[in-house]
Amino acid sequence: MKTVSRRNFIALSGAAAASVAVAGLTGCSNNEKPAGDPNALTVDANLAEMTWEQILEEAKGQTVTFLAWGSGGADAFVQKYWDQLKTYVADQYDIKLQLVEYAQAEYEKIGTDIENGGKPTYDLFWFTGAMFAPFRAADGLFGENWMTKLDSYKYLNPADPFVAFDGLNNTDNMESPFQGCQQMLVYSQDKWSRDLAWDASEGEVKGLFHNFAELAQWVQKNPGKFSYMDLTGAGNFHGILLLKALLSELTDDGNGGWKTVYDEADDAAARRQKIQANIDAWWDWSNSADCTEEAFYEKAGYVWAYLNDIKPYLLQGDNGPLYIATAPEMMQYVIAGDLACTFTTCTSIASRVEATPDAYMANPGILMMQTSIGYWDYNVIFKNSPSKAAAMVVSNAMLEPAQQLLAFETTGNGYNVDVTKLDAEMQDEFAALIEEMGALSPSAEEVATNGYVDKFGKIANWIASGWDQKVNRA
Repeated sequence: MKTVSRRNFIALSGAAAASVAVAGLTGCSNNEKPAGDPNALTVDANLAEMTWEQILEEAKGQTVTFLAWGSGGADAFVQKYWDQLKTYVADQYDIKLQLVEYAQAEYEKIGTDIENGGKPTYDLFWFTGAMFAPFRAADGLFGENWMTKLDSYKYLNPADPFVAFDGLNNTDNMESPFQGCQQMLVYSQDKWSRDLAWDASEGEVKGLFHNFAELAQWVQKNPGKFSYMDLTGAGNFHGILLLKALLSELTDDGNGGWKTVYDEADDAAARRQKIQANIDAWWDWSNSADCTEEAFYEKAGYVWAYLNDIKPYLLQGDNGPLYIATAPEMMQYVIAGDLACTFTTCTSIASRVEATPDAYMANPGILMMQTSIGYWDYNVIFKNSPSKAAAMVVSNAMLEPAQQLLAFETTGNGYNVDVTKLDAEMQDEFAALIEEMGALSPSAEEVATNGYVDKFGKIANWIASGWDQKVNRA
């Protein structure tokens, strides 16, 4: 087994890890089957050679200790789904799911477990692909193409970039996708329309922007009605996603300014092709010898130019532009009528609006911009887990169409099954739910057309500091 020193592990993980509260820190696995059972498969069984039915049998009675973000209160809606899943796998598969909320201290235990090579604290881990890089480097993940063994694998599209690539690495069939996030705008339909309109008669709603070229004009016609997150603060997650979209849709105009990577006359397919090519070019550069922090600041100059151009038209505070700390705080500005929109990474906010209407503006709607950077979250199984079979079954259950539908309805985070691969009844159920969500969710076509995979690699570590130097303090 490859090893990674404690110091190097923390250095690798620190750049990727979010700072979250510690909650629900309990338990570890104990899954050996009773000695003397002639039908028992050992924990060292070659799962790659077993049938799915044998894996299901092996999984019975096992406990899976699952480090899962949102399972202990970080997000009440995500927690609700985890609780539902816990009951489902117990009833359906005789598996005990022991859920633990993500925290940095728990994350670091995984590195220690891999170094020590003993029984792990966790069998299964759910989070973004960036979080797995240290474990992959230390050869700590279960491989063996286990994802292709899942019965629910047939519902995925292996060519889908979200299935194949986790933001830093190819998934290599050792990361099982479950739900996705895509940056959206949330606005009041009573005050704003999804359709672009520069002017409106008094009492009529004005239209919103759909791309960054439109936004640059929109803010001038609607001064003070737009802002974004302070990238040095708690809400930097949303701000960084916005800047990644800017990096993708715009480029250098050759005169120290910015321009779109597409032509105004391009249709949607041509625009998408050019935006994707720009993202791919950034990915290639991020993996080149030329990629340094200072070189990035210079290469991303068009983004700083764009943001400095719109700076005078943003919501202003006592000392200039008011960059908002968090999305919930920005929501209060929208509710008060100061801002036109705030940000979310939920593909749908229907369940959240229904449960907590006071947290939203009146008659909310969602708008997906032409370039929206997103990602999926994945399950990984640890190489030294004695509960690999049960962890596979839990991951499989999370990809079952009915569970994907339930998770989408409960959390609002995007589903990742390919709906065209489902039977007619399930396709109808997905379509009916999306229709029921109405303006609180974009259409499947919008997501397919406007959603892009986060492929910025180590560049992501420099976006916030670049913004702080080149825009915030400029």
